Amino acid sequence: MKVPKPSDAGKPTRYPDLAKTIEAEWTRNGGHKDASDPKVDQAILHTDNRTPFKEIAAVMDALYATKRDCVAGGEGKLDRVPAFNMTFAVR
Repeated sequence: MKVPKPSDAGKPTRYPDLAKTIEAEWTRNGGHKDASDPKVDQAILHTDNRTPFKEIAAVMDALYATKRDCVAGGEGKLDRVPAFNMTFAVR
């Protein structure tokens, strides 16, 4: 799926349309959604070493914008946590 890159991503750089697309895709296909499931879904961000860091950070922020409920510790209260564990890979 392709999401158009905004012409003016602002300062700091943000990709809100990408964040919405990631959340919609996770809502449809995420594997760890139940609040009692302590695991999170895995996301791997691949980039080459020419990508500006501000763009990498904006993609990471978009990825971490998707949150889910998770039972915290033994207290049974719900916390909002990122839906993904991200691995960052540069080639």
